[in-house]
Amino acid sequence: MSQASSDTSNPDQLHLSLAESLAAIERIDEAYDEAKQAGSIGSSLRELLLVRMGKLQEALMERTDHLMPGLHFSLCRLDLHCWMVNEYNQVSAFCGQSGAAKQLEKLVACIMQELAPKLENSNISDDCDEGLEMIELTEASEYLYDALISPFESELVPTQAVHIYCHSPSILNIPWSLLTSTSNPIPLFERFR
Repeated sequence: MSQASSDTSNPDQLHLSLAESLAAIERIDEAYDEAKQAGSIGSSLRELLLVRMGKLQEALMERTDHLMPGLHFSLCRLDLHCWMVNEYNQVSAFCGQSGAAKQLEKLVACIMQELAPKLENSNISDDCDEGLEMIELTEASEYLYDALISPFESELVPTQAVHIYCHSPSILNIPWSLLTSTSNPIPLFERFR
């Protein structure tokens, strides 16, 4: 009885818990209805459920009030969601990668550690996340490029401006302009504006 009363003390958390339970048993529409009532703590789950329902425009609107043309990235629970928005402010391409969140965070940490000695006034610590094997800057850069940019490369026009929007704080530290592809060693900033 005390367990039920502690759950109901926070209505948003109760709705989120119900939504997660419903999503686990594939009752997506009902899960989304519960997640809508979970307020801001349900945003990540709402995005995930909308993606599963194929409502990509609405899923991105969970992150931003006004869509801008360019590439949009968000980490949603353990998934990485990538959208391309066209000049008409419509989602024209989407890529989702399951389980990418932790890997991306670790790669960003290692990239920043590798870059730290080259950056002035850097206060980045000398150790990566616990249990993380060090990787080469080039390898991390190529992995991130392949995960974040490659799915949209055919849609991008060389020398044209590429606007990148990060809707998750943990991917704001990615050194976007330095990313290189496994098939093309020229950094992103030299290929696109």
